[in-house]
Amino acid sequence: MIVTWGTMLQVALDAATQLAAEGVDVGVLDLRWLCPLDNDGLQAAVKSASGKVVVLHEANRTGGFGAEVVARLA
Repeated sequence: MIVTWGTMLQVALDAATQLAAEGVDVGVLDLRWLCPLDNDGLQAAVKSASGKVVVLHEANRTGGFGAEVVARLA
């Protein structure tokens, strides 16, 4: 599962397409809004992917919103 939002959505979709061509099924979850963050939907999506997730985002070196997403998943 790739969790992403904003400008990285297309990058995630391209990666999922490339992986599908190699026989790897990867879902993409677009967090269309970050406030309020849909914690239940996020948890359900990651659970459906057996807990395997990549958070893809553009952000500061530290303190980006991706850290918040990972913290809530943990």
